[in-house]
Amino acid sequence: MARNEYPANSRYFGLTLRTETMVDGAEVPVFTRRILPDTARFSVAERMRSHAGQRADVLAAESYGDPFLWWRLCDVAGIEDPAGLVTEDGQIIAVPLPLEVSDGA
Repeated sequence: MARNEYPANSRYFGLTLRTETMVDGAEVPVFTRRILPDTARFSVAERMRSHAGQRADVLAAESYGDPFLWWRLCDVAGIEDPAGLVTEDGQIIAVPLPLEVSDGA
């Protein structure tokens, strides 16, 4: 197992990073699967209105001051792909507190 050196604001922070050997002998780092948390565990700090086509990282920068926290917006919405976060103009986006604050996990 390799050491996961992703920063605390990364979607991959805390996941186990292991090495997998391919058929050709090449070794590649692979994360263990990240399961989306149950959306009921989140406490919503605020809600914001989006614009059509607005990206998750832009919304995260506006709400958290950190574009790398886009995955929190996706987690509370129950989606994996950030491209699916904003689907229409004027959509209400939930901005959650971190799970550590929401449910003491």
